[in-house]
Amino acid sequence: GAHLQAQVGEEEDANRRLLTGGDAFKSNMWALAYRADKRPLLPGCECYTCERYMRAYVHHLLQCHEMTAAVLLDIHNYFHFNKFMEAAREAIGAGTFAEFAAFHRERAARMDGDDET
Repeated sequence: GAHLQAQVGEEEDANRRLLTGGDAFKSNMWALAYRADKRPLLPGCECYTCERYMRAYVHHLLQCHEMTAAVLLDIHNYFHFNKFMEAAREAIGAGTFAEFAAFHRERAARMDGDDET
C-alpha cells in the first residue's frame, strides 16, 4: 500500500538525483549528467576551480576517487561561503542585516519549494 508507494517514490527520486544531480542549492557532481559537461561548476563563478576546470573533469576525479576532486570542490565552496559572509558583514555594517536575513530565508523557501517563511 502506502509504504510501497513511498518506497517507489524514494527510489525514483534517488534515480533522478543520480542522473541529474542536486537540487536548488547544490549540484551532485557524482551524477551522470556531468560526465561530459564542459561548463564550470557554476557559470559566472570567479573561483579558481570554475575558472580552470569543467564539471566533467571534477566528475571524473570523483569517479576515480582522486583526492584532487575534494580540493577543487572545497576551493569552490569556500569561495562562495566567504562571499556570503562578506555580504553579511556589509549588511551588518549598513544596519540592514534583518532584510539580508529575510531575503535569504525567503529565497531558500522558494527554491526549496516551500511556501512557509
